[in-house]
Amino acid sequence: MSSMKTQNTIAKAVTINGIGLHTGAPVAMILQPAKEDQGIRFIRTDIAQFDPLIRATYRNVTETTLGTTIANDDGTFLNTIEHFMAALWGCGVDNITIEVDGPEIPIMDGSSEPFLFALECAGIVEQQASRNVIEVTKPVAVYDGDKAMTIKPADHFAVHLEIDFDSKVIAKQDSRFDSSELSFKNDICRARTFGFEHEVEQLQQMGLARGG
Repeated sequence: MSSMKTQNTIAKAVTINGIGLHTGAPVAMILQPAKEDQGIRFIRTDIAQFDPLIRATYRNVTETTLGTTIANDDGTFLNTIEHFMAALWGCGVDNITIEVDGPEIPIMDGSSEPFLFALECAGIVEQQASRNVIEVTKPVAVYDGDKAMTIKPADHFAVHLEIDFDSKVIAKQDSRFDSSELSFKNDICRARTFGFEHEVEQLQQMGLARGG
């Protein structure tokens, strides 16, 4: 991975083809290098009447149920970006333009690994500008029913996750990731979303999970 103190982009264009998780439709992505301070930009090439450009910032997140959706002021949206965004973080990519010919990022094998592989094939290039970061200065907690998340100040990135499902297969699990000891490529990128059969049936009745 390139230095995390400066911004990074990819060295050359690369294409990714797959199927949308919810639409079940074929989708192609073209990843392009980008200039410093441009950030992560998605362009819907199938959109003609409205602004096709969507910037990947937390301010543009419009939905987080069954996936993360971002949208611009014209209402142009893009679904299921989370696995691809994780791969960008894992490779330290700050600036990139992604052309997408549909409303959803392809699901691939359900993990970030195929996206990480594509980014590594494109190559990571270190740029001159310093990286912009958000510093957590005090604890922040969010609660939603029986779910909770807390963010605390630290001198490096670390995550502690715990789940507890009423299922013998899943049950209670605990996992920790510390960026000073582990790597995204070796320890995280192959992790996949899990689901239950009855949930798939419900989703498909709603017109979702057609490509799962």
